[in-house]
Amino acid sequence: MKPTFTFKKKKYLLLLVGIIVMFMSNSGVLAQNDGPISTVGTIVTTDVSAVVPVTVTNFVNVTGGTQKLLFDQAIIDNSTINVTLNPLITPFVFNFGVNDNALVIVYVSQATSIPDNSVIFYLHFNKLADGTSPITWDADFTDRTWISPSGPLNDNPIEDFYFPGSLTFQGDAPVTTIPDLFACPGSQIDVPVLVSSFNTIGSISLYCTFDPSVLQLQTSQFTNTSGFPGLSVSGSNTTGEIAAFATNFNAGGTTLPDNAVLFTLHFTYLGGSTNITWIDDGVTCEYAGPNPNYPILDDTPQSNYYIDGSVSPDVTPIWMGLVDSDWTKSGNWSCDVPISTSDVTIGVTSNDPVIATNVVVNSLTIDAGASLTLDPTATLEVTSTLTNNATAADLVLKSSAGSTATLLHNSSGVEAAIERYIPPSPSNSDDPVYHFVSVPLTQASNPLSGLFLWSYLFEFDAVTQQWIALGAPTNTPLFVDQGYMIYKYPGPKDWQADTTYIFEGPINNGPFTFDNLTHPNVDNNHHLVSNPYPSAIDWDAASGWTKTNVNNAIWIWTNDGTTGKYASYVGPAGSTPGVGVNGGSRYIPLGQAFMISTNGAPTFAMDNDIRVHNTQAFYKGGDETAGLLRMKACANESSDEIVLRFVEGSTPSYDGIYDATKLFGNADAPQMYSVAADDKKLSINSLPFTTDVIAVPVGFQLGTQGLVSFEVSSVESFDPAVTIYLKDELTGDVIDLRQTQTYSFSHDTLNNPERFKVIFNGTTTIIESAVSQTFCYVSGDQLEIQLPGEVALPVRLQIFNVSGQLEAENELSGYSKAISVSGLKPGVYIVKAISKAKIFTQKVMVR
Repeated sequence: MKPTFTFKKKKYLLLLVGIIVMFMSNSGVLAQNDGPISTVGTIVTTDVSAVVPVTVTNFVNVTGGTQKLLFDQAIIDNSTINVTLNPLITPFVFNFGVNDNALVIVYVSQATSIPDNSVIFYLHFNKLADGTSPITWDADFTDRTWISPSGPLNDNPIEDFYFPGSLTFQGDAPVTTIPDLFACPGSQIDVPVLVSSFNTIGSISLYCTFDPSVLQLQTSQFTNTSGFPGLSVSGSNTTGEIAAFATNFNAGGTTLPDNAVLFTLHFTYLGGSTNITWIDDGVTCEYAGPNPNYPILDDTPQSNYYIDGSVSPDVTPIWMGLVDSDWTKSGNWSCDVPISTSDVTIGVTSNDPVIATNVVVNSLTIDAGASLTLDPTATLEVTSTLTNNATAADLVLKSSAGSTATLLHNSSGVEAAIERYIPPSPSNSDDPVYHFVSVPLTQASNPLSGLFLWSYLFEFDAVTQQWIALGAPTNTPLFVDQGYMIYKYPGPKDWQADTTYIFEGPINNGPFTFDNLTHPNVDNNHHLVSNPYPSAIDWDAASGWTKTNVNNAIWIWTNDGTTGKYASYVGPAGSTPGVGVNGGSRYIPLGQAFMISTNGAPTFAMDNDIRVHNTQAFYKGGDETAGLLRMKACANESSDEIVLRFVEGSTPSYDGIYDATKLFGNADAPQMYSVAADDKKLSINSLPFTTDVIAVPVGFQLGTQGLVSFEVSSVESFDPAVTIYLKDELTGDVIDLRQTQTYSFSHDTLNNPERFKVIFNGTTTIIESAVSQTFCYVSGDQLEIQLPGEVALPVRLQIFNVSGQLEAENELSGYSKAISVSGLKPGVYIVKAISKAKIFTQKVMVR
């Protein structure tokens, strides 16, 4: 018969219920006085399951028992518990049960004796969570007993007969972290070493490194913040190494809450930045459980368990202005000079800051009552948020004759005061000096013509392609997506005075669209547009432009002495780089208007991606490439320039992607242009490669008579075999431009403007198809030729001087040949080997 037991459920407890069947022998064996001594084992494991033994001594003539053990249900899974009996005992009944936090085991057997320290039960547990669960005997369980044939055995006092144990499910190693910290140079900084999942840890070994030029350990190098027993930390300011050791093999190890500070390192911060890096080579960083037999805890991969930290300059510096107005002096800041990651605040001080260099910060806030000035040579980039809580006049971008400060930012509605310097007019000039200008503010600033006081103001009519004077009123509305032209009043008061115009109000940021562009006709399609941003913009920017039905050229009016002219620039197309004349550039300065041309109904827009820092008035054009000729006409203390170049994909007629049309400047200044096959006048003329003779008409105009000179450059960009001549149709002069780069002539206003031709004779593609390869060398007075075996014969060999003149020529009939160079003067020569399939070129030195 099996007696049954009813266990009351207790909240948060687990009860294993067993059924006890007691077998009382009828043989009359005498009762024992004391029962067995029972001990629960202590187990630590890194597995998810464990077997905990219960051992006994004095286990003599025992016929059964009922035991109740308590455990922690937060650590041990109560739904998967199992119990097995020592196989030396043959039970008639063996049961166990669970409920709440209790395990009750019942068995009945024939009288059995087993050796001391034998296992009576094996307890099988599965992990619910990392941690240690005590496994104890329930002192209040009235049925707890061991039974002999004569009845229950004595087990009082309980502490003499029942000894508890524990089960520790040891997880992975703790996560050890050093945070990223910021400090002021010269200050003390405390660096905490944080730990999480720090459960029943008995020993520690940690090793990290730092840059001793940035941090210096103080005399008191650390504080044992957690109180971990026996913790020792030592470091070296010479090698920048720190080692920490501790052993705590007592009381079940040490457990700390997540994000607890294990210990704190004490440094003096010298300035700069350093990482504090954990070094785990498998031994230097490791954790173990609470006794020497416990396993080393898993800490791979290192990056999951040891998190590096850093110390850097404080990223929230505040302007104090204690020394002067110099942004670059650390004494003016609450904590060193800002860096690119700094969040800067400009506070109210007696010395307002002035930036005179290139500065990048993360964010910038100008407090009410404070101010910030950018000198003309300064650039400022705010990568995150720019906030001006003061007035527009308290964020100033200065301008001078040499340059203008520029700002890159990403916040809308920021108010600023942007200056634009306009140089003085020459004292004795009868010609006005014009300037293209734009308003670098939002339309919401309601700009009026009074912004350009003391100047005549003009706008460009895209329909008539004419300039329209806006008159003297100062209240004419202006449009920020439109460019304007100005020249200063000629009068005694300010005839020679320069002027700095100031634009105050909200500055542009983000996408900007030109909504009022039209395309009135095919031939007259120029528009004067603005640079709307408080910085230069890049016509060649890889992203940020929308140029639908917009040609690839831009024009900017520039003054040359007492006269004016257009600088033009054509941007890159495919592999062809951009090129400019008269100083034309890809960069359009702050406050600058510029001309574009269209080839259909245009969509023209831009965004922040095109903005750049560029404080120069103009940059030179794109890189000079092979097959490009520059020509400059000089007269009346002024000049004008054109480019002729050979470009794959171009045509003899006007190409909007490769060419720039000619815009004429002042009549008393030289005006030069070339003529395309469709009679378009061009300042930049791109021509297709050819092997034929090509004659390019070149026009010249000047409103006065006098001596004029042409100057050519970049002749060396052509292959030496290409001859280049300038022909004057009026005089019949033919100039070899490889020999003479200057041609002077007398100009009369009645002359035919297109009296000149530039004649190219040769394979203009030769640079493109030539293979630069070592195939010859000079030995004594012999030039040794060794061509690759796959080159088809015959091969013509030519030797040119650096001016492109042919010095020697021969035909090779074999792959190896030597020819004499004894007749050549010492110097550099270009050797060319021409076969049917390939052309090889190489420079050699004749000594």
